[in-house]
This record gives sequence, structure tokens and C-alpha cells, in this order.
Amino acid sequence: MTTSIFTNISDEDFSSKWDGRNSRVFKPGESMLMESYLAEHYAKHLTNQILTEEGNASMCSPKRPGDVPRYMEIFSQACIPGDNDEEDDTPESTSNKVATAEKKTKKAAAKKEVVEEEEFEGVKKKKVTEK
Repeated sequence: MTTSIFTNISDEDFSSKWDGRNSRVFKPGESMLMESYLAEHYAKHLTNQILTEEGNASMCSPKRPGDVPRYMEIFSQACIPGDNDEEDDTPESTSNKVATAEKKTKKAAAKKEVVEEEEFEGVKKKKVTEK
């Protein structure tokens, strides 16, 4: 079984379903080790949600994700492939993998963009900068 770590990298609860059932809610920053196909499914939907909120809906679910850097940036933070060469499913190994993912998430959160609104001749404009 190949595993990956899914992390809700957003600031809000994230809810998603697999196969139209088994709804799961992930709290902000929550990480979970799971089968890779599930982690990738949740990461895809979280990535699409974040892109839509940013006003980049046209970047959602690209046919060639590698050609859309912003999509891959978000996706790769939300889904971290496990070391599947020799699967170690002991509780200690799982805890270490999740702790590592949480550290990476905290570092990514520190780089979050700051959005400032400016008003120019009655038109609001958003200015995006990194912390």
C-alpha cells in the first residue's frame, strides 16, 4: 500500500467526500497519513477550492498539472508522498511522518500572501505581497 500525508493547508475547515460518501472534515493544519489515492483526491479538491477563492478558477483541475505552477505549489503542500520503498506502518513511523508534514505546513503558512486593498478613483484594487 502506498501512502501519502494529506494536510489541510487552508485557514478554514475543509470537507470532502470519496465516491459520494464518507464525508470527512479536516481542521486547518490537520495532517493525516492515508492511502495515496485518497490523499491525492483530497489535495486536488482543496487545491481547487483555494484557487477558486483566489479568483483563479481557470487553473482548477488542469489536464497537465505540471504546466500550472500555482496549482502544483498548492497541491504539493497539501499532499506529501510517503516513503513507500519499505513500508513502515508502525505508530512511531506514522507519527514521525505526520509531524514532518505539520512542520512543512507551518513553514508554508509563514509565507502566506498578504492581501491589501487600495482604492484608486473609486475602484478597489488588491495588492498581493508575501510575508
